Amino acid sequence: MKEKSKKSIDRHKRKYFDLRFPHIRTALVISTLAIIALVASWMLDCQGIPFWSSIFANIFAGFVTGLIICIISGKKQRKIALIKNELDFLNKLHDALKEYLSLHGKLMHMPAKDFNNNSDLFDFIYDVGACASGVNVYIGQRTFDAFYAFDPIEYCKKKFGYNTMIMSERNEELRDYISDVEINWPSKREIIDHFEPIHKELFSLNIAVVKEIDQLNILLETIEHSLL
Repeated sequence: MKEKSKKSIDRHKRKYFDLRFPHIRTALVISTLAIIALVASWMLDCQGIPFWSSIFANIFAGFVTGLIICIISGKKQRKIALIKNELDFLNKLHDALKEYLSLHGKLMHMPAKDFNNNSDLFDFIYDVGACASGVNVYIGQRTFDAFYAFDPIEYCKKKFGYNTMIMSERNEELRDYISDVEINWPSKREIIDHFEPIHKELFSLNIAVVKEIDQLNILLETIEHSLL
């Protein structure tokens, strides 16, 4: 289990200092030239050549200013990338939640008389349960997706209080119950009651996800239009 957790952490490590990126190479060139200018200014000053020492000192100051601007711009772009990364996960999670909520809504509005030895209805109830489980599966699978800069399982737990381990157990219990529906044919009320613990969590998660998406979109727009 520890080895699996370590692999998950390793897959989400990001290389912030990668020479393949042009902005990193540019920053290194600016840093190198700044050091050269500083050393040249100091050596010229030691040799009693103040004019050229001052010139190189100004060049050094210009490189430092350029480096600071480069760093600020880099941090801004990194923040934008992280927000878009988060939004990609949340939008897909929201799609999975909407699919489940739509099916559950149809289940809720079905007449009680239809819950009586209806084999077609059994298939539909199974689909609703599978869709509910699919939300949890989506979050779990994304944990091993190197595209995301965060661990979706931990993210959902800390951000929304959604525990995938607990929900996995509940989904298994619901699946076992649904598998006996075609044999026992319980009432509509009983079937809905068995869905309730999972439905309550997914309904709350959907509200939290929509709210977070709205906030991130506002934050993204603000950052993209800011001067710095």
